[in-house]
Amino acid sequence: MTPLISLCMIVKDEETVLERCLKSVQGYVDEIIIVDTGSTDSTPEIARRFTDHVYTFEWNHDFSAARNESLKHASGKWILVLDADEYFEDPEIRKLRQLLESLEPQPHLIYNVTIVNLVGKKYNLSIHEGKVGRVFGNRLDIRYVRPIHEQPRSSRPGIEMRSVDLPVRVFHSGYVEETLAAKNKHQRNLELFKRLENSSNLSAYDHFQLGNQFTMMGEFDKGLEHLEKALQNKKNLGVVYHHAVIATMQAWTCKGEFAKAYHVFEQHMETSDLFPDLLAIKGILLQNLGFIAKAKETFLAAIDKAERLAAQNKPIAFASTELAVRSPLFLLAFIHEREHDYAQSLYYLTKVILANPKEVPAVTKFMELMALREPPEAIIELIGRLLNPDTLLTALLGKIAIRLGNVPIATYYAGSPEIRKMLKPDERLRYHILTDDPEAFLNEWAVATADERHDPQNAMQYVWGALRWNRPEWLERIPLPEDHDCSPLIKWLLSWFDGTADRSLDHGLAAEMLQEMYTLGQFDVFDRLMECLDDNAVVNKLANFFYERHRTDLALQYYRHLLECDGLNADSCENLAEWCVLQDDIPSALQFWEQAIRLAPERKRLYVKYLLHCPDPTARNTVKHQLFEKDPTYKELSLLRML
Repeated sequence: MTPLISLCMIVKDEETVLERCLKSVQGYVDEIIIVDTGSTDSTPEIARRFTDHVYTFEWNHDFSAARNESLKHASGKWILVLDADEYFEDPEIRKLRQLLESLEPQPHLIYNVTIVNLVGKKYNLSIHEGKVGRVFGNRLDIRYVRPIHEQPRSSRPGIEMRSVDLPVRVFHSGYVEETLAAKNKHQRNLELFKRLENSSNLSAYDHFQLGNQFTMMGEFDKGLEHLEKALQNKKNLGVVYHHAVIATMQAWTCKGEFAKAYHVFEQHMETSDLFPDLLAIKGILLQNLGFIAKAKETFLAAIDKAERLAAQNKPIAFASTELAVRSPLFLLAFIHEREHDYAQSLYYLTKVILANPKEVPAVTKFMELMALREPPEAIIELIGRLLNPDTLLTALLGKIAIRLGNVPIATYYAGSPEIRKMLKPDERLRYHILTDDPEAFLNEWAVATADERHDPQNAMQYVWGALRWNRPEWLERIPLPEDHDCSPLIKWLLSWFDGTADRSLDHGLAAEMLQEMYTLGQFDVFDRLMECLDDNAVVNKLANFFYERHRTDLALQYYRHLLECDGLNADSCENLAEWCVLQDDIPSALQFWEQAIRLAPERKRLYVKYLLHCPDPTARNTVKHQLFEKDPTYKELSLLRML
């Protein structure tokens, strides 16, 4: 009997991830084919624990050649292609097998799965999604072409390939920064592109991929150079044309050039019948440009369209379901929070949380806003009804409450030793500060390894503990090198404890320390520190911290002090302008925006917000002229031409 699924892989030095990948498909694929292109680690040994079909292939700088070598050994009805740094969650691979049992392979069809790319640093990841052809029929003369970013194509004359989307997700961790650095993927890919360029002219698709490569490396100007060349050959891009548009907007956004990104949108997408994720991108650009009301309308349209498409059992996203579903809800929550409409913000946050109870930013903001209006026991009861937290979610809720400094909620969720074992060292140290338990705090520090004590997050909590319990001798016991992040703060605090402190402490460090003392409820320490740190730069940071945390009365006290000494910075002026709008005091808002523009003329959203609220045509034209001089791209925006 013919096996149903042959998994075909090419690998090299993948010992850290290969087992995860193979375990995720075990029991669901019938055959595993692994072609090793020159591993020097334990990759082949790991592969042989899962299959006898492990082959070696001399690397010739051509991914297609290696892929095709793996296809030669497959005997299954269907080919599934994975990379070693990809993996399935159990429901997804189960769904894939069920779908393939009901389908028949066709020589012109490639089936796409959604690759969920985890991007960024290990503990601060974002998600980007894309549809990639990874499933096709075996023995139908489908082979890979192109040495890099290889694509499956039919070798039969006259057959044009079509792709069909499968509702299946594969997770990919290869773009986590630590992995990229360890494997030097960027440099490898650039070398392959260089070989391709030397052997032939780069196609529009090559320019698109090179643009993506440079953008991922943070070289946005080089990325845009290639992406714009790709867009000049729209017809040759085919199905990836809109992906190239999205990549171009993303590169401009990473440079902070939101007008240029929106101009690309208006040029290439404005007339399209947009998927919800593309509407979300439009809303994000409008929000960053300063068109908040338009952004709200666009996010609402994205939500409405996603719901209608889902009800019709149609795809709800062109490129990213996260952008289609989660982003509009979360960003509407953010906008309503800025407008002090906390009830509406909580409404959208609840929708995000119900879809994903482990959505840390949403749960954090939900807990923070609920604490403004409800007692801890009511919040705990509501979270219980909404989420019915298991052990893992209980630990997550404890972590969030500890970070927010909410003692009753932190003790409820993280009060048991079993849960605290699931916390990181800095979280346990912070918990003991919040619960005023110096003995447990010292015990936690005593069992920490040298590496843990040198970790900046752990060391900083130890510093806060020394402040909390007035123990300067603790600071003398931290064996940190001079160049450690915490060393300047510790040096300054030792002088503060002995009464010889000056005002030389970095403003950022000073503000962070004061914010932490406030969050930890150490108001007496906060007041004593402020006597030495009441510099305007620090006071501005504190005022804006209180404004962001909705301690508006306290923020306004600090703003008044800064007004009296002409010490407001641009952030403070912008916040005060928003506050005046909420009070329906537009003349004062305009004055604060004018001052913010003088202090930070590069912040182009300030001009837009001024223009949207200014009733005087002459004043509007003056500010509009200033904006156009600053960035001529704004002349091209239809939204500004209407003002």
